[in-house]
Amino acid sequence: MTDFRTRGAAYVSGLALLTALAASVAPTAAMAQTQAAQIGVVRTITVDGNERIEQGTILSYLPIQIGDTVDPAKIDLALKARTPRGLCLVSDALQGAGTGCDHFHANGRDHIIHDGAAYYPPKVAGDPPKLAGSALSQLEMVRRLVSRGYVSLADALTMASTTPAEALGLACGRIAIGAPADLVVLRGAELALEAVYVGGVRAT
Repeated sequence: MTDFRTRGAAYVSGLALLTALAASVAPTAAMAQTQAAQIGVVRTITVDGNERIEQGTILSYLPIQIGDTVDPAKIDLALKARTPRGLCLVSDALQGAGTGCDHFHANGRDHIIHDGAAYYPPKVAGDPPKLAGSALSQLEMVRRLVSRGYVSLADALTMASTTPAEALGLACGRIAIGAPADLVVLRGAELALEAVYVGGVRAT
């Protein structure tokens, strides 16, 4: 889970795109019907928090554009180019992500959830809602990648834990003597969440 400054640190480490990808992708009807035909279509790309670089410059560096599909072939290409140790799977850390709610209030703003994404309601009648981020939890992202055969369970978990931790210079994201005992226990093929441990103490 990241904020803009944390993602900026990851960008310096060469991990530039996956957060933007997750935030910009929404499921399509074709995906629901075929289960694996494509992950989604990029509907919007939002640049927020940039202070020194113009938005157009940032967008020009992205290898994805609005209207592009994100399918298994593109994921496979990204994995071959960077490997799971070079790609981070992160959530947008929205308060309502993964809860199943239709709307929520956070940071002084209302959010509405539609087609797997969270939006800010328009301030002016007739304006389109503004993308706030993905409405999926990080665990749900892992489940989708694995269940649809895009990556192995080991690779998905690496992308969600070890890789982002290493990119940010953190000691977590691995099971080793001396490492923080922050763990989740997942059960069965459905990867059901059975327990969460924080500092070695069971929290759920």
